[in-house]
Amino acid sequence: RGLNLLAGAGALANITFGSTEVTVLPGATESEVQVRVPDAPAGTVDIRLWSANGAVVVRRNGWTFVPAGVVTAVVPSVGQVGAVVTIVGSNLLGGGSAVQSLQLAGVSVDSVWSANATAVVAVAGFNNGSAGAGPVTLEADTGALLQGNGTQFSYVVGGVIAAVQPSQGNAGTRVTLLGTGLRSA
Repeated sequence: RGLNLLAGAGALANITFGSTEVTVLPGATESEVQVRVPDAPAGTVDIRLWSANGAVVVRRNGWTFVPAGVVTAVVPSVGQVGAVVTIVGSNLLGGGSAVQSLQLAGVSVDSVWSANATAVVAVAGFNNGSAGAGPVTLEADTGALLQGNGTQFSYVVGGVIAAVQPSQGNAGTRVTLLGTGLRSA
């Protein structure tokens, strides 16, 4: 945000963060320009906006690139709807403070219990009861997008309890649970 960002030209020609060119998102105005920043080496850099008329607007030391996030483990890596899953890594929040969205194998999680730069704990969401595997995709409140391509989460078909024998008793009663996929729970 600022003033006269387009320098009266009505359009931008280019924006760089250090030597890295960024993608300008639609809707730039004289007071607000939104961009998507690609990966670049860590460090603090100047921001430069070039307007279509050649004017340059500069913010010295305006941006700090943080190292790209990395997912090193998904624990457990196999589970079903309702499983509590921990994503472990570094810079998971991309310099932010919260998770905006999180998907396991393409399925949005039900909730995020906790999140910091090195661990995110979430509850696996409903996936129509089917099995499937895929990457962890995390978007931070900064807009930083992280996809753990080398680490995956696999949904297994949830177990079903079909019968309980006996269905009542007191302390010490031996109970048998019958069904399918009971050890996948």
